[in-house]
Amino acid sequence: MRPISEWTRDDLEKLIADDIRESLNLDFKSSPSLGKESKHRNELSKDISAFANSAGGTIIYGIVEKDQKPDRIDDGSDDAVISREWLEQTLGTLIQPRIQGLVIRQIPLGEGRSAYAVSIPQATSLAPHQANDNKYYRRFNFASVPMEDYEVRDTMRRATTPELYVEYVFSDFELTIEGLMTRMIVVIGNRSQEPAHYSAVDIAIDRRANCVSIGEDKWTRTDTSFAFDDGQMSVAEWHRKLMIPGTLPIFRERAFRIGEFEITIDRNGGGYFIGQDVSCPGFHSNKAGVLTAFAGKPTFSELTDHTQVGRSARASR
Repeated sequence: MRPISEWTRDDLEKLIADDIRESLNLDFKSSPSLGKESKHRNELSKDISAFANSAGGTIIYGIVEKDQKPDRIDDGSDDAVISREWLEQTLGTLIQPRIQGLVIRQIPLGEGRSAYAVSIPQATSLAPHQANDNKYYRRFNFASVPMEDYEVRDTMRRATTPELYVEYVFSDFELTIEGLMTRMIVVIGNRSQEPAHYSAVDIAIDRRANCVSIGEDKWTRTDTSFAFDDGQMSVAEWHRKLMIPGTLPIFRERAFRIGEFEITIDRNGGGYFIGQDVSCPGFHSNKAGVLTAFAGKPTFSELTDHTQVGRSARASR
């Protein structure tokens, strides 16, 4: 999709048409959530700070959701009461310290009313951010929940240690008898100002995807099993790569391509498990998600409860 700073009503309509679900990084709220009453201001500061204290993301004010899916665009906020300037000033006053890099887009809906899209970056050097009720929040299962003491300490660590992440980029889609064949490029980046000089990455890809490592950066393969909390087992193929850059560390300003795989996805909606384990001195992350084919394209949805999956994954190795 286009950058938030360029969004119009058409972009909101596309979210609804594509049936984009809420996630760890996306939330839909109706326009009355932007009221000036104390309860609305407190809720606003809680939700925005929770995104910043987690992985960042986007909150859209002006879309009514149903079962975590966008249902319709509502009437919007009255421009004479709620403005972009008011929202920016209010967030700067209610959240401490002030969140750097916020992008607020006012989206006209007609007749003097607007929706708002707020893009929130993940907090790094200034983390964590405190809401107006003097508490710290994070995202969990589509909600903003208070942070535990260890979580507050962990976000403070972002300023002094690397914060690595892995993303997947898909290209060269082809429908075959077996399913949707695509190339999945694995990219690693760093959200922290502190560079990572050494790192180890494990990627687990569901065996049913017929995964093949291609290109120059071929990964070695071993077998293991992932256990979900409901007792189901998903046998996966582990691809492991130890990264020791000779000249360049992984730094915030640049993401690196670290592998490429050819995979085949069931085009009838079957989901395939993908897990990742990333570590470097002072940092470790274990996450998981599900890869599906939607509208003829690969779609990766990160699971919201990484902790439970992570414990199962590490226990099986």
